[in-house]
Amino acid sequence: MVTLSKRMQALADQVSAGTVFADIGTDHGFLPIYLVEQKKVERAIAMDVRPGPLSRAKEHVKEAGLEAKIELRLSDGLEKLSIGEAQTILISGMGGPLMEGILTRGAAVAKEATELILQPQSEIDGFRRFLAREGYVTLEEDMCLDEGKYYFLMKVVHQSKPEAREGYVPSTDVEFAYGGLLLQQRNSLLLDFLLREKALWEDTYTHLKQQTPNKKIVSRMEEISKKLELVNEGIHQIRR
Repeated sequence: MVTLSKRMQALADQVSAGTVFADIGTDHGFLPIYLVEQKKVERAIAMDVRPGPLSRAKEHVKEAGLEAKIELRLSDGLEKLSIGEAQTILISGMGGPLMEGILTRGAAVAKEATELILQPQSEIDGFRRFLAREGYVTLEEDMCLDEGKYYFLMKVVHQSKPEAREGYVPSTDVEFAYGGLLLQQRNSLLLDFLLREKALWEDTYTHLKQQTPNKKIVSRMEEISKKLELVNEGIHQIRR
């Protein structure tokens, strides 16, 4: 049986039971193997743009005896996935801009899925804004801490789908930055993250303040002040 990392387990926990599951950027294929072994999904499609990881995933699928349940495809993003072929599509472990590109090029496929489970590694604020512009609503949000790093997870669906009726769309800067549902839920891990961010930005600001001011330093201090305003607003919303 496959054992998952905390991050991967958090992703697996967001997958709805009984679906056909597509893992975009599957790497070693451990997540689809786990979900099939646990009988949480009917079958899975494991996809990767790189032949090397896909070959390793194929070996792991064979070792697990799941060739009949997990199909492997060499694919650039959603390119080799047909519309409606998978109800659950997972994209994780990539930078926000890369994920935006995948969802833009594969928009027809993504917008027909019952759920997209997404875990951007960077530029998360901008990624949430992209989702809102493209008509996606948030169904669930979660966080996990794995080996000292915080991860933001989100389950979304396009507004054209019936599942979107109960969805949520961020509308303020603090919601785009940290996740409106996480703030509403007063998520304790988000609070930990924000307190750490506050300490880091305050230390950086203090260090800059001690230097001889110039245009670059002043600009950076103004940028940090705005970040601290956002962090403090997030902390206030959780604690109020």
